[in-house]
Amino acid sequence: MKLTVKRFWLGLALALTIAAMMTVGDPAREFQVAEPIVKTAPAKHSAPLRLSELKRPVMEVIETNPFAPKSWYLPPPPQPAQDIKPVPPPLPFSYKGKLEESDGRQFFYLAKGNESFVVSVGDTFGGSYKLESARADVLAIRYLPLSVVQTLRYGPEL
Repeated sequence: MKLTVKRFWLGLALALTIAAMMTVGDPAREFQVAEPIVKTAPAKHSAPLRLSELKRPVMEVIETNPFAPKSWYLPPPPQPAQDIKPVPPPLPFSYKGKLEESDGRQFFYLAKGNESFVVSVGDTFGGSYKLESARADVLAIRYLPLSVVQTLRYGPEL
């Protein structure tokens, strides 16, 4: 009879199983049987039980929602009040040019994004700005909501 590798491993596994069963032995002989516990009857009360003396504590009804959301988050303490003065936004305009007429009036070309403005001293433009004055190289523009004057430099070097 020819012994193949498959039959060899199968025989080896069978032999190891039989050897393991012989070394373990009979499991019933290894354990001891426990003795049963005998319970004694509870002691009898000498006085009869009076149901009229039994009192149940009164339960309070609490008006809370047991399904309310709960969180460990605590809001930060309120900051002390500070005197914060409002600040106007930075000027959104850029200087594009100037036109001087023969009578001395000056017109300034300002741009804000895609919008263009032609303004002279005293004109209101952009909805909330007014050109207050024009000096040598500085335009004084008032932000009307806060009545704050801001400056815009212009001139040949810019």
